[in-house]
Amino acid sequence: MRLRCWQRGGCQAVRQFSPDIVVVALGLDASRDDPFACMAVNETGFLRMSEILGILSRPTLIVQEGGYPSPRLGDSLAGFLRGFVARQAS
Repeated sequence: MRLRCWQRGGCQAVRQFSPDIVVVALGLDASRDDPFACMAVNETGFLRMSEILGILSRPTLIVQEGGYPSPRLGDSLAGFLRGFVARQAS
């Protein structure tokens, strides 16, 4: 539900503002597998978030800034990047 709300409101706000570049602080500590797990985002969640960003078709700087070592950290990052690249290409 939150993702849908951001997709509607966030995307609309970015389009209206029309920035030259979108900067994303990619906090992978939102992963459900993070040792401090205060959120529960899985690989599919990261993928869907990045697809929404990709739809904006804006130059984007992605800064990875969170995520403690866990066996799934790379999967979360790969899922995010896979969704973003797929939407940018379409």
